[in-house]
Amino acid sequence: MDTTVVSNFATKFKEATDDCDVQPLVIQCQNIIISNITISTAISLISFVKQFSLDKMSDAVVECISENFKVVVENGLLNQLPHEDFKFLLNNEKLAVFSHGIPVENYEACILATLGNYLSANNVDKEEFVLDLLGIIRLSDIPLDMLEHVIKECTELHAFKACICQKHRTKTLTSRKYSQSEKHLISFQEYASIPERYLERYKLDVVSYFNDSELIAINDKPKTIGVWIVRWEGYAVVGGLYIHYQIGTHLVHGKKPATHNILNEQEFTLQEDEVVSKIKIWHGMFIDNITFVTNMGRKFGPYGGNGGHRSDLDIPPSKRGYFHSFKGKVVKHRYANSIAYLQFNWIAFGGDGYMEILPTGSVFRSTTSGLEEFDRMLNIN
Repeated sequence: MDTTVVSNFATKFKEATDDCDVQPLVIQCQNIIISNITISTAISLISFVKQFSLDKMSDAVVECISENFKVVVENGLLNQLPHEDFKFLLNNEKLAVFSHGIPVENYEACILATLGNYLSANNVDKEEFVLDLLGIIRLSDIPLDMLEHVIKECTELHAFKACICQKHRTKTLTSRKYSQSEKHLISFQEYASIPERYLERYKLDVVSYFNDSELIAINDKPKTIGVWIVRWEGYAVVGGLYIHYQIGTHLVHGKKPATHNILNEQEFTLQEDEVVSKIKIWHGMFIDNITFVTNMGRKFGPYGGNGGHRSDLDIPPSKRGYFHSFKGKVVKHRYANSIAYLQFNWIAFGGDGYMEILPTGSVFRSTTSGLEEFDRMLNIN
């Protein structure tokens, strides 16, 4: 779908809307176009969605460009846009720069650099045009040292350095959905939460509680994650967990027993821009096994035994979310410690799309699914 086709489509679309009520047809057409959208059609559709205020299709166009931002910029596709269409795109609050589905750090700097490329490719030298486009960049989201670096690299921005730095300090626009200021932590689902009455019945003692989110900055990410496995009443279960974060913090949950009481220990290290985007759990009395899946499609695990039951609620609350930290408690049993309650803190962006997150609380702590089976097998009344 090139620009000519889109222009013809827009003409026919306007004629149809003038003649009759075509709202159901509009929705159907949008769904069809969205399901077949590509990088080139996304660029061509900017003028169309702007003209007819098609919010749903606009979101799809911006998301496609954000997903493929590097390819779009390297091929100069945005440089083909008229001034107003380019401005429409840059002003969209959902515009971002994704790497493997996750927003890159300080992506507003990438957007500013793209503006520099656009000015150069189109020989834009009219001050009012440049200031008009600069006025929609969220300059306050860009660290000052990074801002100065972008200006230095983009010749077309040199003459506007003083203006840019002034706006960086004084002008604040509404944040984009995936910007640092919109990043927040949410906790999602609880696993293997043992009711109090079972602690005494199984002669278990809670030895520690942990919540990494209270210790780790929201912008920090796990770099290395490790798990060790122990045995409890014939079952292989997760004995403990540890995380190395990018800034150097090292957190350990659980106490390693003697070497002969550790069934196995595994760890994995994430690549640059790689995050854990999904975690699968099998659990019963304890966490029986755990599997980590990353935004790059790599899978680590399952680590642990083959007991317990799979939870159906093992996904993060948003496809853009990623794992940040653990929350839970460590319980001591006969031979070692084990993780007996586990919850995950996820990074989320923006305020929408998270209404289906399950609340945490006593409703989970009263769950005894699978514990009656332990009673029967262990002959505990």
